[in-house]
Order: sequence, then C-alpha cells, then structure tokens
Amino acid sequence: LMALPLQATHLMGGEITVQHIGGNDYVIAMLAYRDTIGVPMAPTVTFEISDTSGVIMTRTVAYDSTISGNLLPQYPYGVEIYLALDTIQLTTPGMYEVGWSSCCRNHAIQNLTNPGGESMYFKTEFEVFPTAMNSTPFFLVPAAIFLPINVPWQYNPLPFDVDGDSLYWSTDAPLRSSTTYCAGYTTPPGDTTNPFSLDPITGTISWTANTMGNFVATVLVEEFRNGVRIGSTRRDLQFIVTNPTATPLFTNSSSWPTDANGHYSFPLTAGVPFNLSVMADHGDANADLDMALYGELVQISSNPPSFSFFKTGNGAEIQ
Repeated sequence: LMALPLQATHLMGGEITVQHIGGNDYVIAMLAYRDTIGVPMAPTVTFEISDTSGVIMTRTVAYDSTISGNLLPQYPYGVEIYLALDTIQLTTPGMYEVGWSSCCRNHAIQNLTNPGGESMYFKTEFEVFPTAMNSTPFFLVPAAIFLPINVPWQYNPLPFDVDGDSLYWSTDAPLRSSTTYCAGYTTPPGDTTNPFSLDPITGTISWTANTMGNFVATVLVEEFRNGVRIGSTRRDLQFIVTNPTATPLFTNSSSWPTDANGHYSFPLTAGVPFNLSVMADHGDANADLDMALYGELVQISSNPPSFSFFKTGNGAEIQ
C-alpha cells in the first residue's frame, strides 16, 4: 500500500504580491485558485525570497483560515480560493524576488504537453529603495475565468499600483520553476479575426475562443518608475471555454462615449454627481443574472462610488 500526497492537484492560477507597509517591513500576499475535488490543500506554504546572489531566506506560513477553502462567488462551479500572508524585513536596497511552487496543475489543460505533471510557480520581483516606498501592483479582479465559445469576449485583471508607477502588460507562458517554462505551451486557440491578445496599455485581453476546454496563460505586469524598470508581477490564469445555450450580454454600451483609441471614456467634473446606468440581458428569460463592480475607485477613493443592481422585470434583464 502507498499513500500519495494529493494535496494541491487541479491548481488553476493565482499570484504573489508584495506591499511595503513602512520602514523595512513588507507584506507578502499569495492568492491561489483551484478546482474543488474534496482533497485538502497542504496546510502551509513556503516562500523563497531571493536577491541577485540567490535565495536569502525561506518562510513557511499557514493559509489564512478565514478566507482559505471558501468558494469564489459568482462562478457556476466550484472554485476554491486560498490566501497566505507573511511579513518580512528587508534592510538592504536592491532587487528581490518572492517565489512559491506547488504541484500540480489541472489535468484538463489543453495547451500544455503534460499539465497534470507540471508544478505551478508564482513569482514577483520588486525593488527595495533606501528611503522611497515601493509595493508591487496588485489585481482587482479574480483570476478564475470561464467564457463562451465563438463569442467575442474581453477580460481585464485590472492590475493597479498604489505608488502611481507606470505599468506595462504582456502575456507569457506559465512557469514550472523560477526560470523554466511549462512544456509545450501554446497560445490559447481563437478565431483568426479575434485571436487571443492583450492590450499592453489597458491590460485588456480580447478573444473569440473557438475550442472548448481548459487553457492557461500568464499575464506579466512590469513596473516602471521614471523610465526605469523596478519590478514585475506574474499572474497565472486558467480559462474554461464552455458552450452555453445563451450568454449574458451588456445591452446599452453602444451609447457610451469613447476616446481616440476606442476605449470607453467618461470625462467627469470634480464635485458634480455622476451616474452610469449599465444594463445586461440574457437569451433565456428565466436566467438569474448577477453583476459586480471592480476598479481602483472602489479600492482607494475616500468617496467611493456606490453600486447596486436590480431586476427590471423585463425577462432576465438587470440594471
């Protein structure tokens, strides 16, 4: 008889971020997502902290017991979320990296050669300055994603930097270790008129998926201050392409103003109330729709916007 440690199979994605809370103190935060399969995650995670000379410390901490193991809301099937936090002290200026690894990825992933045998590796790198504050970007939108086949679709993970540093987005292959990519990675397949792509300025992923199944990619966000690169954050994303009988769609966005690049843009006047009405509907009049608001305004404004939605009574429509 053999006992095998199936403690983290079906990992779906996640990331590590670092927040500078003052002095020499930095808070490491790791979020991980996985399919629910009834097998518990390992009770602890081990972070490796490196500088240009190599690994300088390891830290083992337990998952946060309040959040970890809970189901991510607004998803039609079980996606568990896990959070681990730790505070470290860094006294020497320079570039640092925080990494974490665990096995294994979801066996159903189609754009890797051997996904069930691949570890998932998260890492973020950041500059420690002698006096200035510096935190990594963090993401405002969850990483577990599902989308319909053969429908034009967009998603933005909304990386945001509290220090006001410039961010540049790109896509990359997932990692199995700090320096090694997972074997056989290919870009998630899509329609030739709207292939899988990412806008480097807005961070928006656009895609018309033409194949059902599970696919992965990594969003890489590089951070610049005064034109100098001071770090990068990686987020692993798993995309589940489904074939629903109908999909929810926004129905009134055609009237919204756009800027020169075609992005929705609403010029506001300070001190003047602003209201945006967003409507969505579904081909199935009995569908139960939900809506959520994400963004930096919600996170940092001293006077954040209020948000609510209601059923209009017109089929499945919400506003």
